[in-house]
Amino acid sequence: MTFDFQSYFASIRTTYAKWWEYYTLTDATGKQRQSREASPFFDFGLMVQTVKREERDRQTEEKVERFSVLDGLRKYADQQVLLVGRPGSGKSTALARLMLEEATNQQARIPVLVELRYWQGSIEQLIHDSLIRHEMPAEQVETALKNALILFDGVNELPSEEARSQLSAFRRNHPKLPMIFTTRDLSIGGDLGIEKKLEMQPLSEVQMREFVRAYVPEQAEQMLWQLKARLRELGQTPLLLWMLCSLFQRTGTIPENLGLVFRGFTQGYEQYLKEDVRIESDKAWWKPVLQQLAWVMMQGEKPTEFRVAISREAAVRAIAQFLEEKVPYAEDFTRKCLRDLQKHHLIQAGTNQEELEFRHQLIQEYYAAEALLEQLPRLNDETLKKEYLNYLKWTEPTAMALSLAEDEVQVLRLIELAVSIDLVFGAKLIKHTKPELQNINIALLNSKTPSQTLRIRLLGFTKSDHAIPFLREQLSTNNPFTDFRVIQALGEIGSKTAKSILFEEAFRNADSDMFTFKDFSYSQLIKILGDISDETDIPHLVNLVKNLGSKSLLPGLLSIGETIDAIAKIGGDKAICALQELLNDKTILNNRVSIASSITFGLQKIGTPQAIYILVEALANSNEEVQSSALEALSRTDFEIKSSMLLEALNSRDTTVRHAAAIALGSSSFDITLPYLLDALSSQDLTISWRAAKLMSDLGKPEQLKYLSNLLQTDFRDNGLFNPLDSILEIQERCKFYNYEVYQAYLEPQKIDRQIPQNSDLTHTIINNYPNVTEVKQTIMSNSSKYNFSNAQKVQIFEQVNTYIENTHPTDPEIKKAIADLTLLLTQLQTQHPQVKTESQALTILDAEFTKIQHSTTHPLVTLRQQLLNPERHLQAIKATLAEIAKHYLEESVWSKAAITYLDKMSETPDQGA
Repeated sequence: MTFDFQSYFASIRTTYAKWWEYYTLTDATGKQRQSREASPFFDFGLMVQTVKREERDRQTEEKVERFSVLDGLRKYADQQVLLVGRPGSGKSTALARLMLEEATNQQARIPVLVELRYWQGSIEQLIHDSLIRHEMPAEQVETALKNALILFDGVNELPSEEARSQLSAFRRNHPKLPMIFTTRDLSIGGDLGIEKKLEMQPLSEVQMREFVRAYVPEQAEQMLWQLKARLRELGQTPLLLWMLCSLFQRTGTIPENLGLVFRGFTQGYEQYLKEDVRIESDKAWWKPVLQQLAWVMMQGEKPTEFRVAISREAAVRAIAQFLEEKVPYAEDFTRKCLRDLQKHHLIQAGTNQEELEFRHQLIQEYYAAEALLEQLPRLNDETLKKEYLNYLKWTEPTAMALSLAEDEVQVLRLIELAVSIDLVFGAKLIKHTKPELQNINIALLNSKTPSQTLRIRLLGFTKSDHAIPFLREQLSTNNPFTDFRVIQALGEIGSKTAKSILFEEAFRNADSDMFTFKDFSYSQLIKILGDISDETDIPHLVNLVKNLGSKSLLPGLLSIGETIDAIAKIGGDKAICALQELLNDKTILNNRVSIASSITFGLQKIGTPQAIYILVEALANSNEEVQSSALEALSRTDFEIKSSMLLEALNSRDTTVRHAAAIALGSSSFDITLPYLLDALSSQDLTISWRAAKLMSDLGKPEQLKYLSNLLQTDFRDNGLFNPLDSILEIQERCKFYNYEVYQAYLEPQKIDRQIPQNSDLTHTIINNYPNVTEVKQTIMSNSSKYNFSNAQKVQIFEQVNTYIENTHPTDPEIKKAIADLTLLLTQLQTQHPQVKTESQALTILDAEFTKIQHSTTHPLVTLRQQLLNPERHLQAIKATLAEIAKHYLEESVWSKAAITYLDKMSETPDQGA
C-alpha cells in the first residue's frame, strides 16, 4: 500500500513558512507596535563548527569543520548529530527552517519536529503527537516513522531523568534512523552518547551591524555608536540582538548590562499596551505574578530539575496562594491575570492547551532572577547554598540577579557563597557584578586559590579587566607553559585591554629570532586573537601577516594562515579590502608559498559578491600561485554567487582567464563551458590543463562523445593527464551505446510532442557574456515554425539557428538581459533540485526564489529583479515577453511550466504595472 503524505507536508509548509520569526518572540495581542518589522528574509547566515572529541577518545588529530548551520545538520543527520548552542542562538530557528525545506523539497525523508519540553511520560507518544498535529493520518504514522528525519529540540528542557533515559534508549534502539538533537549546554542533560556534535557559532560583529541596520535603519548609527565595544557582549545571539533593537527603538538608550536589557524589554509589555485594550486584571500585579510563576516553575520533581511548562490549574493554585490576602477573590483574580498575560505579555499556551509556558526560557530565567533578588534578604546562607546556588538550574538566574542588584552587601554575600561552593562557579559570576565591586571579588577569589595555575585559569573565567594586572605580571616569567595559560586567560577576557596585550605579544614573538612559544603555541595565540578580534583590529592583523610573511623563518607554519583566517572570520567590506591588499603584496607572496591559498580561501569563506569578484579578477594575476589558488577557491563557491561573474569572464581576451573561468563553473554549466574545456586541454599552463582534464574525466557525459571524437582527429597535444579515447570508452561502457547522435535519432520519434530534441552538438541552454548579455546562445529544435510571429524582430540569441520572438519592446536591452537572467535561473533550479517532479513542487521553490530575489538588494540577477519583481519598473508587455520565453524554454520541464504559471499570475493585473 502506498501513502500520500501531501497533507502533512502542506501543514509543515504552512506552520514554518515564516521560519525567521523564531529568531524573535511573537508579539502579544494588543501590544503597541512602534517598531518597524525586520526584513522577513533577513538571514543571519548562522554558522556551526564540529566539536572535537575529548583527547582520550580520539586516535588522531581531528580537523575542526565549519558549515552553515543547515549544511552541517544535513551532512551529519544520518549518523545522528547533537547541535549545541546558547539560549537564543538560533537552534530552534534552524530546525524550523530545516522542516520547511525538507517539506518543500520532499525527498525520501519525512521531517518530524519533536519539542522535548512537552514530554509527559513517553518519547514515542511525543513523536506520535508531533505527526498527528500536522494532519498525519493515524494509520500512516508507522510508515512515516520508517522514513523519518526526527528533530528533537531541547534535550536540556527534558523535565526528568526518566525522560532523558527514554530518549537515550530511543536513540540507541534506532541507530539507522536519522536524528538531530539540540541542547543548550552539555552539562545540562548530557550528550546522550552522541559522538558527532556541532556548536553554534556566535554572531560576528559584521552580522550584528547588518541586522541593526536592517531592523532600525533610522537609528542604526546612533545605536551602534552607543554600543561601541559592548556590541559583542549585549548582542551575542539573534534573540538578544533583536530584544536590544526593540528596546532601543522605544527608549533610544542602551542599558548597562543584559539584566537591565531584559528588565527594560519586559516592562515594555506593560507600559506600551494600547489604551483601548480592555484587560480583566490589574497591570500592577503582572510582574509579581510572572515572578511567582517563574519561581514555581524552577521547582521540578527532583531538586536538580525545573519545568518549562506547567498545567494551567497548577499555576492557578500556586499564584492564588501567593496572592491570598493581597487581593480579594485571589483565585478568580489569578485566572483573569493569567488570561491577560497570555493575551498581552510573554506567556503562552503550550502544545497542550491546558499548559502554560514562557515564550522563551530566557524570559523564564529573567523573572526567576527578579524573584530571587526579592527573596535574598529573607534567605539565610545555608538555605541559599543548599536549595539554590548549588544547582546548575539556578546559575543563569543568579547571574542575572547579580547584574540587577543594587545592594552591594547582598552582591558580595552571593559571590562569597558561590566561591565557597565552587571556585569556577564563583569566578564566572564575578563578571556580572558592577565594575566597582569586581576588584574586591577578584581579591576574594585569589585568596581562596593557592595554586598559581588554577588562579590564572579562574581569572580568565571572570572576564574582568580587573584581573588583567595580575595576569600581565605572570606573562614574562620565561616559562612558556605559564605564558600560554596567561594568553588563554586574556583571550577569555577578550576586552580591548586584553587584545592590546595579546597583539603586543604576537608582534614581540614575530619580531624575535628566538621565539618564546613553540610553533603550535604561537599558532594558538593567533587563533585566540582571531576569536576575539573585530573590524577595529583588522589593521593590526594585516600588519602581523606582513611581518610574519616577510621573514625567512616562521614561528609556526600555521601562523599566517590563522591570521588570515582571523581577518576572514571578521568579514565585511574592511576585511575584503584587507585580503585584497595582501593578495597584491608581491613581497609576502614571493616569500611564502602557501599565503595566496590562505588569502583566496579567506575570500571564498566571506563569500559575498564583492569577495568573489576579487577571486575572478585574480584569475588574470601573473602570479601562478595566486591564479591557481583563486581557481581552487572559486571551484568551491556556490554557483548562484559566482555564475554571472564567471560567465562574463568567458569573454576575456586572456585565454588563461577563459579556461580558468570554465573550470571554475564546473559541471553546473557544462553546455556553456565544454568548448572552453576542450581548448584548455591543450593549454601550456600545466595547472589549467590538469584541472580541465580532471573535470572532463569526472563529467563523462554522453554529450561529450562527438567533441571527443573530433578531438582525436586533431593535433591534440597529449599532456599525459587526459586521453580522449579512454574517456570515450568509459562513456560508451556506462551509457551502453557508441554514437550519441544515432541514439538521439532513435529517441526522437519515440517522444510525443517533443519541443526541444537533444541533438548531438546542440545541447541545452547556453548563455554567454553574462551579465552583459548581447547574445544568448541556446539550442533550438528543428521545428521553428512556432516562432514565426507576425510582430517579430530578429534577435540573435540562439546558436546556429535564427529565432524570432514576439515582443512589443524587442530593442530594450534590459528586457534581453532579464530574459537571460530568467533562463539562467531556470537552469540553476533544474540542476539544484533534480528530485522535483511536479509543477506544484517547482512552483513552491520558484515562488521562494523570486521572493528572495525581491528582498535581496545584492542579488546577482539584478535585471530580473528590477524588471520582473518591481511593478513600478515594468509593463504588462514585459511580463508577457518573459512568459513567452518561459513557454519556449524546455517546454516539457516542470520548471518552465511553473514559471509560466507564476508569470501569468503577475500579468493578471495590468494596471499595477502601468
